Amino acid sequence: MKKRLSKETCFQSRCFFIREKDDPRIPGLLQSQIELVTKHLKHLESRKVELFSTKESIQDNYGHYLILTRAIERNRAQLKWLEDTLAEM
Repeated sequence: MKKRLSKETCFQSRCFFIREKDDPRIPGLLQSQIELVTKHLKHLESRKVELFSTKESIQDNYGHYLILTRAIERNRAQLKWLEDTLAEM
């Protein structure tokens, strides 16, 4: 069975082979990744609201809450990096 690469892996692979800062492919790659990460971040944030809207729900599933909030922060940081990098272009 053939494994499919994730969109993040494809983005990283495409960026790896770019040699110059003014490569015309970069803005499109960054914009596509911004859209993907934004969509994923919105999904994670909606799951947090859905699953952890009360202190009790956080307490009852604290490990899940920790993992989810870390994923949200990781996506926010990635989105900021993408936006900052695109702004530098």
